[in-house]
Amino acid sequence: MKKYVNLQYLKSHFCIQDHILIKEHPKHLHTRLLHGILNPLFAKQTRFILREICRLMDKTCIMLEIHDRTLLPDIFHEFNFVRSRAFPHFLKQKWDWTLDDDQKERMGTILDDRDPYDQTQSPFSLAMLTKKQLSNVKISNNSRIVVVGASDTGLSFIESLLTIKDIHFTNIILLAPGGLITMHVKHEFEMLKAMSTNYTLEELRALMIDARVQVVDAKMVKLDKKGNRIKIDKNAFIPFDYLIITVGLIDTELQSREKISFGLSKSPYYKNSQFINGVYSIDDPYLYSHFKRTGFKGSNIDLLTRKKKPQNITIYGNTLTTITFMNGLLNRGVHPSRINYVMPPKTFQKQTRFENNKQRLEQEDKMIFDPDQFENEEVKNKVFDIMVKLGIKIHQGFTLYELKVGKEGFGLNSEDVLQEVIFRKQADNYEELKIEIQRKEQELQELKDNSENNMSKDMYGEQEEGENQLEVLAREIEQLKASEYDYLQLDSRFFITSGLIDIDKEIFHIIHENGLVYNGRLIVKSNFQTTQENIFACGKICEFSQRYKHHSVGKSLRLDKYNGRELGQKLSKCILEQLNLSYLTSQTYSVDELPQLYMPIGQGGIVPHKLYYYHIKKNDFSKPRQLQQLPSKPILSDNFSNGNGHFLQFDIDPNGLIESVTYFGSEAVHIPSLLQFVELSVKYLNKLEQRGKLINNVSEFLSENWAIALYHEWFSEFRHITKSEMLKNELIDQVLEKAQEYARDGRYMDENFFEEIKKLITRDIVENIQEGTIEFVRENQNHLPMYFIPKKKLN
Repeated sequence: MKKYVNLQYLKSHFCIQDHILIKEHPKHLHTRLLHGILNPLFAKQTRFILREICRLMDKTCIMLEIHDRTLLPDIFHEFNFVRSRAFPHFLKQKWDWTLDDDQKERMGTILDDRDPYDQTQSPFSLAMLTKKQLSNVKISNNSRIVVVGASDTGLSFIESLLTIKDIHFTNIILLAPGGLITMHVKHEFEMLKAMSTNYTLEELRALMIDARVQVVDAKMVKLDKKGNRIKIDKNAFIPFDYLIITVGLIDTELQSREKISFGLSKSPYYKNSQFINGVYSIDDPYLYSHFKRTGFKGSNIDLLTRKKKPQNITIYGNTLTTITFMNGLLNRGVHPSRINYVMPPKTFQKQTRFENNKQRLEQEDKMIFDPDQFENEEVKNKVFDIMVKLGIKIHQGFTLYELKVGKEGFGLNSEDVLQEVIFRKQADNYEELKIEIQRKEQELQELKDNSENNMSKDMYGEQEEGENQLEVLAREIEQLKASEYDYLQLDSRFFITSGLIDIDKEIFHIIHENGLVYNGRLIVKSNFQTTQENIFACGKICEFSQRYKHHSVGKSLRLDKYNGRELGQKLSKCILEQLNLSYLTSQTYSVDELPQLYMPIGQGGIVPHKLYYYHIKKNDFSKPRQLQQLPSKPILSDNFSNGNGHFLQFDIDPNGLIESVTYFGSEAVHIPSLLQFVELSVKYLNKLEQRGKLINNVSEFLSENWAIALYHEWFSEFRHITKSEMLKNELIDQVLEKAQEYARDGRYMDENFFEEIKKLITRDIVENIQEGTIEFVRENQNHLPMYFIPKKKLN
């Protein structure tokens, strides 16, 4: 044990306020566990021993730091994991602020080199235990919970269960083919795929999922619902009490051609499947393993980067992941000239305006199936210009036609590998050729009919080369058919597909073989339960039953349009009810009601030239019919040029709320800060609507000290509490009635509306809001030290 604990550092880097009242546990009552070894004979007395240690040392809190190479002690399950905190920023740059003498005095003496105001995420994770918690019984739940799929929903579900202080779940198994992303990537520039904005890489690493639950590198291939077990692709079975299906949607290009991605070739289950060495799906679970720098001769990266006869790679698709994959290759040393990027034509025409919510939902379904690389055309053009300048070859409008293989190596060591990829697209005069072909085919058929009825020689006519009209016409038709398409042949040793997005065929067969209801998506109840009582499903492959369609007017029943992290949290509360642990949550579900889902959804990644791109939008675009045709109003700031600068766009709805935000630039941005903007009133942005054209760099403007409080992780909670307090005032009822009157008339909250309600707001309400804001900043000075806070008035 170590007596000294840098409490100021822990307060600013971890949410220890979730576990203790810090005022009741001053600095001298904290201690830190460095190492812990317990004889198994005394395992049942663990809590008693820890409680006695606290008594003898006169301590009330034990802290345990977990670093990268920390060996977790046997007593780790007795501790409560503490969520890490991030300092509020917009751009990831230091605050315009220095620590003054008064703040240094309040902070106290620091005996180690850890700065509570270092503005970076802690390099370690934290668990803690209080003396009071040791006096209570921590229940062990031994239910066998098997989670299939390491999606955001699955990770969020596990995180929610593990954060419950009074329960220790001893038997959670996560099926994650290829492992977790944190097992392969140490830095964001090593990423090969785009990521949602639900979790950052730092957050996933801090959660330590792989150390707290059993992660199995395997894929579910069979389900035995009667025997309560699943079969994995390692020819083994895993029993379960509760099965949680949280797999996502995947690229189906290879599956539609009856082929399997080469990353799965070593799995015993796929030994009889069709593979081509060098052909991968972008959703191959072992993609990171096959495209990592190993230093070994003959590895994929070695073949692409070697000095003598380097190989080429072709990437095919329209998704953001195709762009981020190219950046991952560039950061692994692949020369841009070795990369071919082929884009297939879109399967639908994108709409920008809608007459009703049904049209909008249909458009969103199509965009899930066939997404764009970027939501913003200006960003897309900028990225493509950079890719061309780097030397990446881009081909648009071609579809995959044929994969050609050949022998590589000599003798017994030779094997079939990919050598060439052939694409094609319709010729410019495709429709004219079609008509001409039909005309000549009809003419040919008439000649054949005549030849059967008239065998005289005159019918053949005279040809210079002795050929008859039938042969000439047949040859002309063949030539016309050959010119219907333009062909593109690319010499390529590797081919990556990222085509249309849909459910994995194997998951689809598992669902049907076991009688689970499927109608384009796996159908679930409002508590995410399938037709089998102990099988739950949640995430992008699911859809709420049609029985709830009257409860979701204007909203989608499909879960692929909602935030995966929020869905995982809701799912965990439903499982607690199933386990008779509903007393641990205040949220209850009715069979006839859908859960309220409000968190924004987003996607982003690192694109070529090490540039950052993120797009985040709200999940509910349902509007009254009168407002559907009103376009969103953009606030745009663009000072990006020559690979440097920032592009930032806010889309504002008619009520002045931010619908979506797009960031593209050379500086890293704090993702939770982007999330904070969505559905925030534009009036929080310091008159940005009026001053936008006068500000050269809005990204820098939003990184100034005045805006830092907006990005604080508890700011949205503060807003909610403030609104709840205001609703108790009778005058606010008049404001709400005014808003309802506007809505009934098909109007929205314009400047006239705000001028009218300002007249109803009394000075007392304004002062209460001001006092609440000052108190919020005062309580969070460790993250908001740049604000001057007046001293409290003495009564």
